Amino acid sequence: MFDCETEIRRIWDAYVQSIFPTAVEVKKSNEYWYNIIDNQGKVLGYAMNSKTYCQDVIGYRKQTPVMIITNKNGEIRKVALLTNSETLSYVKLLEKNGFFNLWNGKNLKEAQQVELDAYSGATVTAIAVQKNVNFLLEKGLKVKPKSR
Repeated sequence: MFDCETEIRRIWDAYVQSIFPTAVEVKKSNEYWYNIIDNQGKVLGYAMNSKTYCQDVIGYRKQTPVMIITNKNGEIRKVALLTNSETLSYVKLLEKNGFFNLWNGKNLKEAQQVELDAYSGATVTAIAVQKNVNFLLEKGLKVKPKSR
């Protein structure tokens, strides 16, 4: 059985702490959200993870789960592809072309309006990632995170 909190902890250094260097804990807030917390118990921001919800969303090879990290105001700071089986060169192409930055700086509602440009050579992966992101955006707007 997959544990989302374990997955978030595993990618901690690469993603959460790159945005919030003083973060020391990630704690489940509700069904979709996690609180990102500093050593004084202050909520720095929030994270969502599509791993357990979008298992039927298939990229070029298999699932393409993502994490969305926001600040306390709900502005997206990072969209990151979690552990996956996509062809590394496709993922690198998307990174090089700024694909994962398309949502940065937008609130969840604004981020729903993001449209994909053509990503030649990685279109299937890009569409699958977008489906994961859109799922989280929809759920994240309906169920707000709870601060401590």
